Amino acid sequence: MNADEPLLRAYVDGELDPARREQVELLLAHRPDLQLTVDALRASCLPYRAAFDAQALPRVPDRLVQQVATYASLAQGSLAPPDASQAPRRRAALHVGWAMAASFALGWAVPWRWTESPAHRPNTPAWAQAIASYHALYVRATLGQQFDRPEQLGGLLDGLTAEQRQRLAVPDLSSIGWTFRRVQRLGYEGRPLLQMVYLSAQGLPIAFCALPAAPAEAAEAPLRVDRLHGQTVAHWVDHGMAFVLVADVDPEVLADAARGLASGRFRPA
Repeated sequence: MNADEPLLRAYVDGELDPARREQVELLLAHRPDLQLTVDALRASCLPYRAAFDAQALPRVPDRLVQQVATYASLAQGSLAPPDASQAPRRRAALHVGWAMAASFALGWAVPWRWTESPAHRPNTPAWAQAIASYHALYVRATLGQQFDRPEQLGGLLDGLTAEQRQRLAVPDLSSIGWTFRRVQRLGYEGRPLLQMVYLSAQGLPIAFCALPAAPAEAAEAPLRVDRLHGQTVAHWVDHGMAFVLVADVDPEVLADAARGLASGRFRPA
């Protein structure tokens, strides 16, 4: 009988059937060297599972459950609305996970209104809630050493109309200390989304986002600033395009940046 280490470990872990176990014990009776190996393996067996079983773990916060469900559904490409029979918490988590973010840098100056909003304010559009929920997962390390080039946007425009393609550009936000780092294409309810992410010298990432408005949605909506998921979120609709700017910054700072984006002030030369 060849008593290698995997067999001896199975013996120590109690994974052998009675017949096989008896064979190993007979061998150990005549092989002191193997008995030493068994003793060493037993000494290395620490009660990890029992330690975790005895550990009193805190309840997972609802917000974390929602964000993990959002991220998982996006990773799996699950963009369809959840079943109405699902629990409210699960339904909300999937609902805000339908979208990520996109970026179109053109528009006109519009008035804005500040409002302190809960995580799912009824008056905040679903697409703005979804973008804010997804962006709440971002940290500086999310971008790592990624430095995309603005011209990479050109390869992400399939499915957009000719007018939308002409209007699309990577905003240059360097004048307010925000450096462009990444562009990616995502999707929301069958509509194309493009996400552009920026970093300042300190703090969390900033995302400027846009997507075509749905036919049933208003083609125009004034600039509005909310608080969603602990972030400041500016959103507006202009000529059938829905825009979102989200960052963990002062509302006045974000509103000024949003006005600049809407007016074309940050359009690249």
